[in-house]
Amino acid sequence: FVFFFFMIRRPPRSTHCISSAASDVYKRQALMYLNEKIFSNLEEEKESLVGHCDQIADAFSEVLAEVFSHQPQDIPIRFAKYFMTIVSKICSNQSFISNLKEDSLMRLFEEVATKLVYKGLDKLGDNCEGEYLARAFNITILKLLEHYNQTKLFEILITLLKRYKKLAISNIKNIGVTNLIAKYILKTAKNVNASIESLDASRVLVALHELVDSEELLAKGLNDDVGIRVAKAVVYELVRARGEDIWKDYETIKMRDTLIKRWISLSLIHISEPTRPLYISYAVFCLKKKKKKK
Repeated sequence: FVFFFFMIRRPPRSTHCISSAASDVYKRQALMYLNEKIFSNLEEEKESLVGHCDQIADAFSEVLAEVFSHQPQDIPIRFAKYFMTIVSKICSNQSFISNLKEDSLMRLFEEVATKLVYKGLDKLGDNCEGEYLARAFNITILKLLEHYNQTKLFEILITLLKRYKKLAISNIKNIGVTNLIAKYILKTAKNVNASIESLDASRVLVALHELVDSEELLAKGLNDDVGIRVAKAVVYELVRARGEDIWKDYETIKMRDTLIKRWISLSLIHISEPTRPLYISYAVFCLKKKKKKK
């Protein structure tokens, strides 16, 4: 059935334009086949689905990019709705998602996330199709977050956050995507405790270090930067899950780090004394402790 995914992505050459009426017919036929073939015989098709997961995910990404490259009034809304029904169903399959390579997962996540902040998305269509698409996009992302390896997921999301933070400097439109990615990193961080046995915290700290360790950030007010806020929150959740063992994970960035050591120390203190504000100055905290002893 992989042939049908290529029909969605690249209709026959006789259809001069991917968005032409004939092209839409071919794409709808492919989707109808997939809906019938895969979802009525999912167990039978599971091996093939997983075996070609990267090709399928890349086809999804390419189609999403093409469909939303049009002006709002020119988006093939019925096709988009049917297409996202298929995408969200397939992404609900844990084996399909967990076997994706990082590049394919990143591309698919990026395409879906950028569509979630598409201007006027909720107003597309005459019968609430835009609202349906928004729900389908959100469901798809939540399934990607749920089913993918958590270490790799952190690395992918942090890489995307770093990229879109830079893009937002020159194009304000990217601020929405940046904030959305930050939101999903924080959501993933909240689940760290449940996945700590399989999570490689040292790799997550390396990714965070690459996000925040730059002269640009150090020159600004640190607390106003979305990367800094996200990194602090993720570090705190890692410390909650790992406790003092976090210092073993920290060894991988020890020689290069300028910020994360302090956040780890403050997080450990806060966890031991939860009523104290988290980011009170470490020096002030130590001073207060000294006075108490006297």
